[in-house]
Amino acid sequence: MEEIESNDDELRNTKSNLDGNPKIGWFCNKNGLLIRTYGWLVKNAIGIILLIHGFKAHARLIFMRINLKMPDSNEGLVVDTNNYYIYKDSWIEKFNQNSYSVYAL
Repeated sequence: MEEIESNDDELRNTKSNLDGNPKIGWFCNKNGLLIRTYGWLVKNAIGIILLIHGFKAHARLIFMRINLKMPDSNEGLVVDTNNYYIYKDSWIEKFNQNSYSVYAL
């Protein structure tokens, strides 16, 4: 088994208020590809949900709401580029409200 590089000691909270303040980390796989990790944790969790996305996808984009307004059907307007992902009313918030911690890769 090959070793992977990890930054577990550098986990930190984001400064964004709208994304639920996940713990963010990263590791490099055996091919040197940087993998970001996100964790929305609850105390005394009854379970853990692991969200894994595929190629050309993003866990936060799929499982969180986005801060985007659609003034017409042809183009969207990003409301706040620093707070693009919204935790409120997202799948992740619902899991947390039901006592599940959520990790995403």
